[in-house]
Amino acid sequence: MHSLYVEENTDLLKRLTHFSEWHRMKNWILRLKPNSDERALLPKDGADKVRCTTNAKRKPLRVEELDRAEKTILKLAQSGAFPKEIEALQKVRRVDCESDCQFAKAIKSEMKKSSTFDHLDPFLDWDGLVRVGGRLSKSEEFSEGFKHPVILPKKSFIVYLIIHEAHTKVVHAGRGITLGELRSQYWILNANSVVRHFISKCVVCCHLCGTTGEQKMADLPKERITPSPPFTYSGVEYFGPFYIKQGQKDVKCYGVLFTCLAS
Repeated sequence: MHSLYVEENTDLLKRLTHFSEWHRMKNWILRLKPNSDERALLPKDGADKVRCTTNAKRKPLRVEELDRAEKTILKLAQSGAFPKEIEALQKVRRVDCESDCQFAKAIKSEMKKSSTFDHLDPFLDWDGLVRVGGRLSKSEEFSEGFKHPVILPKKSFIVYLIIHEAHTKVVHAGRGITLGELRSQYWILNANSVVRHFISKCVVCCHLCGTTGEQKMADLPKERITPSPPFTYSGVEYFGPFYIKQGQKDVKCYGVLFTCLAS
């Protein structure tokens, strides 16, 4: 059953690759018709929460709806990248609810062997998203995304769109500022190299940070390097006009400068 669920999510993820903007992708999820094939592939809890409208009656999107659509897409990305980890975390949450600590420790130790991000102390929230653990859970000053960012894989077109939106939001700033914007909501595995690679391929950044072209000077002409009597080869510069006083009127004057090319 679990493998079938992963295959269905993979099929839907392939359809999402046609989008080039993060906001458009969330908009499309919200506009799915109730009986469409794509909606049938959504996770059950995500399909129930996402509002569907027809093309004839479109209403302005609300912030809550965009948040729900975003969580649905993130769950699809995580289910395709971390199927074993999610299954283990589901067992841990189920065991913790039943207060069987010994069995929970056994599952967590088993997860350490197969998980690549166990050092992040991951957990499943009530929406089914894998988030980073930490010691800020009791803080009321920060948002849930800041306290426990959503864990995302390093290789995913969804992650690419998220990085693109964050990089655009900080006006194509450097790697550090882009990472700071991302980590306020998401924790991308190996994010340092992923963001660096993205910025290296960014067309706008290549134009802004491109090096100035350098021109190599040509060889000196024969007349300048051949010994000869003065003013055998001369350069002439003609300049002006400028005005001088001649009596009570202004007169245009021009200048000529002769330069010996050899001496």
